[in-house]
Amino acid sequence: MSGALITLFFCAAAAGLMATWARFDAKRRLVTSYGTELRVMRSNWVKLGVALGALLFISAPIGFSWFGYKSFHLPAKLIPGMPMGEFPLAVLNFAGIFALGVLALNMLTGYAGQVSLGHATFIGAGAYAAGYFGQDLELGGRHLPFLIWVLLAGVIGALISGIVGPFALRLRGDYLAVITVGLLIFAEHVFNAWADITGGTPGRSNLPQPVITIWKNKVMNFSTVDGEADFFGVLYTRNQGYFWLVWAFVAVAVILCSNIARSRQGRAMMAVRDRDLSAEAIGVVLSQTKLKAFALCGALAGVSGALYGSYIQSVTPEFFNLNLSIQYVAMMIVGGSGTILGSVLGAVVVGSLDRVIDHFKWIFSRQPLKTIFFFLSADSNGRGMKIPNFVRMLYGVLIVVFLIYFPSGVTSLWTRIRRYFVRWPFRA
Repeated sequence: MSGALITLFFCAAAAGLMATWARFDAKRRLVTSYGTELRVMRSNWVKLGVALGALLFISAPIGFSWFGYKSFHLPAKLIPGMPMGEFPLAVLNFAGIFALGVLALNMLTGYAGQVSLGHATFIGAGAYAAGYFGQDLELGGRHLPFLIWVLLAGVIGALISGIVGPFALRLRGDYLAVITVGLLIFAEHVFNAWADITGGTPGRSNLPQPVITIWKNKVMNFSTVDGEADFFGVLYTRNQGYFWLVWAFVAVAVILCSNIARSRQGRAMMAVRDRDLSAEAIGVVLSQTKLKAFALCGALAGVSGALYGSYIQSVTPEFFNLNLSIQYVAMMIVGGSGTILGSVLGAVVVGSLDRVIDHFKWIFSRQPLKTIFFFLSADSNGRGMKIPNFVRMLYGVLIVVFLIYFPSGVTSLWTRIRRYFVRWPFRA
């Protein structure tokens, strides 16, 4: 109960702070110099928000682990499938891993305008690279440290994405998308055939676990033998440890991408996206800009794949297919193409969709949803559309709906809310 109250308290405090910040700090958006725009935190309100967000980040895993209907002493049969236990944490962990991948795709497509449907290639390369560098490769009889094999996974992703870069110099739009699909098909064949690295068709299991050594005999082990996380002798659940790890990577990636977007390189990428011929006329080197965009996308996607493989502990080539690439495109479009915040929101909303629906699939067998979704089969052995196929259909529906009615994604809703508090009570 105490953990749930702590989390709810910080959520309410964060909501109140955001409303106050949006109302009384509107002048923060009035940029008066280039140095002001490059500044990460432009006012004391932003600093206060970051501090409160850090407290929420630290307390959230503890609160979510306790959050459930049993915490409030309600009957367990009140809602079947409850209490949730650590299910919310597991969903947020996957959402954080997806957020890294969506950030990568958004920097390539949303900011640089280079269409890619082969994003699953870079994710898979990162996962298998983590397995090789963190588990198979030994130097001096020891495995490589966690941060080393994660960075090497990013390097492998950047190198593979660099293969597509030269094609982007001659092709654009649909033609470039076809090239990336061809890369994905080739990568699927490599993942199945290169059994020494990928494990072949059955895939790899027992991928390396994160262990961070702070100083001598002081380590942070994010997954012990008993499925717990050991932080300097204090035991947490595995999902709690991964929540702190994954979302710390997301925070670093958000800061990195935000600064790149506001830098000279980011402005060059946006110029190429809007009109490459005009960008070249004002001095932007198209070849370097596009190659850097692909390399950045591959690096972030490789890190995302490494964290994904280490979290689920088992990867197979069939997972890194076109369906995964379309899922990332859906997350980018729903969140908001060309926005950093949209990448995170899209990952949380769409990336959590399949696991939430699968966890609460019993709802579709009850009225009135049973009548509405008569074509859906919650039982894997029953007749009708299965849950995974239904989720894939939802991805397509979300892409079409948001492209037509909400081209700026969920981020536009946050913008409208912020403007409401800024202008209240003079204008809604």
